[in-house]
Amino acid sequence: MRRAEALRDKCAAPDQGRDQRQHHLADFRTFHSCLPDITHVTMQNSISKYRIFRKYSGRKICTERRHSMQIDDILLLRMNRQYLFAPAKDEFMVLHGLCGLQAQFYGNCLHTLRLRCGKAPDEDILRTSAAKTWTLRGTLHLIALDDLPLFLYDGRSHFLRPCDTMENDDHLSAARKRELAAIILDAAQKGCGGREELRLLCREHGMTADEERSAFDPWGGLLRALCESGVLCHTAQQKKAFRPCPPFNPITRDDALRELLHRYLTHYGPVTVQDAAYFFGLPQRELLPVIESLSPQELICKGKIFYSLGDINITGDLSCCRFLAGFDPLMLGYEKRSNPFLPEEALRGVFTLAGIVRPSILLDGKIVGVWKRRGKAVELTGLIPLQSLQRKRIEEEALRIFGDSVSKLVWGD
Repeated sequence: MRRAEALRDKCAAPDQGRDQRQHHLADFRTFHSCLPDITHVTMQNSISKYRIFRKYSGRKICTERRHSMQIDDILLLRMNRQYLFAPAKDEFMVLHGLCGLQAQFYGNCLHTLRLRCGKAPDEDILRTSAAKTWTLRGTLHLIALDDLPLFLYDGRSHFLRPCDTMENDDHLSAARKRELAAIILDAAQKGCGGREELRLLCREHGMTADEERSAFDPWGGLLRALCESGVLCHTAQQKKAFRPCPPFNPITRDDALRELLHRYLTHYGPVTVQDAAYFFGLPQRELLPVIESLSPQELICKGKIFYSLGDINITGDLSCCRFLAGFDPLMLGYEKRSNPFLPEEALRGVFTLAGIVRPSILLDGKIVGVWKRRGKAVELTGLIPLQSLQRKRIEEEALRIFGDSVSKLVWGD
C-alpha cells in the first residue's frame, strides 16, 4: 500500500527536468545537424561531443565545413607536392620542403634528388652547403646547412644511449670524452675529418680499445654526441667524414615544431595525424594542437580526416612510372600500413624486418616492385603479379632514367 502511494505521488509530481530538456532540444537539433562538421573533437560518443560543443562553442559551430576528397586526388596531390611531376628548382628546394632526406645510404639521397630535380645533383654544392646529422626520429638525414637551427632545436630528445652523450658511460668518463672531443674538433677544423683518420689520431693520443668502443660506436658514440650538440656534422658525401658546424643559435621547440609541421603539411599533405606521428616520431596528442594552430584545410576521405596546407591544385596523371629511392619520402612520409601508395601484399617487400626501406617501383599510383643496381645492371623484382605490358612500361622507365649507365635489365622473380 505504501509503495503504491509513493508511485502515485511520483507520477503526479511535475517533471522538474522537462523544462531543462526542452531548453536544450533546439540546441541539440542544431548540433546534431552539424555533427559531421565538428572537426576538433575525436570522441565517438555524440553526447560527449555535445557537452564539449555546449561548453566551448557558445552554441555556435566554430569550425569550417570539411570537404570530401577522392583517394586518387590525394595521391596526385602528394606526388605533385613532392616534385614527382614537375621538377624542383634545385636540390635545396627539395631538402627544405621535404624536411631533409634520410641518409643512412648517401646514394639514396642522390637518387631522390635526381628524381625530383630532373637532373643529377651538384655534389660539390651539397658538400659545401648541406650536411648529414641526426634529426627526425633520431635517424641520420641530409639537410641544408641553414636548417641546422631548425632541426637541432632546443629541448629535443632522441632517447640517446649514454655513449651518445657527453656524460659518463661504461667505457668513457665525461672528462675523457671532453679530451677526445677536443682532439676530434681540432682535426676537423684543419680538414682532417675522415672517420678512420680521426680514429687513428685518437689512438695516437692514447685512446684504448675499450674507450674506442664508445667513442667510435658504429651507431653513434662520441661522434654522435658532438653532432647532437651542434658542433660537428657529417660531410655531405659518400665517404664517412666529419666537418665543423657553422655557428648557429637553435630555435625553440615550439617554433621548430610549428615550422616543421608547416613544411610537412605543405609538401606531404594531405596527411592524417597518424601520418604526422609516424613521420616525426612524436605523440599525436603533441602534434595535433600544433597542426590545428596552422589552420589547415581539413579533407575527408574514407571516413578519415586529412590535413593540408597550400593550394589544392590537382594536376598530373597517376598513369606513370617512377623509380623511387630507398628510404624515399613517399614511403617514409606516411604511416606505412595505411599508405595508399603501398598495397598490403607489397609492404614487407619494401619495409624489411631489418629496418631497411628498399628502392621501389611506383606504377599507376601503386608500389608494384623493388629494384637494385648491380654494376651496369638493374635487377627488377615484382611484388604483385605484373602483366607483360606493365613490365614493358617499367623497363622503358628504367632505360630512360638510368640511360647509358645501365646495359642490362634483369627480372629477379
